[in-house]
Amino acid sequence: MTRVDFYVFESGNEDSFSRFICRLTEKAWRKGNRIFMHCPNQQVASRFDDLLWTFRDTSFLPHAVVPCEGDVPVSIGTSDAPPPGYDLLINLTESVPEFFSRFERVVETTGVSDTQRQQARDRYRFYQQRGYALETHKIT
Repeated sequence: MTRVDFYVFESGNEDSFSRFICRLTEKAWRKGNRIFMHCPNQQVASRFDDLLWTFRDTSFLPHAVVPCEGDVPVSIGTSDAPPPGYDLLINLTESVPEFFSRFERVVETTGVSDTQRQQARDRYRFYQQRGYALETHKIT
């Protein structure tokens, strides 16, 4: 069964949130995970595409925006049909993607706005009502 981790942001802004997502992605990649970042739109996908190259001077995260050529360990997409072969989903959208159960692990976040927090509560209830293993991590 898919494991779901919720990262609760107790304070911060959009920039600190985005940089945390990049650090989390880098950590998961270094542990050998293949990652699909599910973004709500092309603008967010492009922002993470740029940020994954620049969020840290010494970082290198091989990634590409879907559709892409070749085999990359981190894909960024907005569609409902992610490429096969990924084991970690980082969901940056407001709802639970239909395809979430294809992944061994799902990362959900509360974001930083009140609206994002309410949407995260709804997603948490969705997983909880269906019996998924939930872990909560507070980020300060």
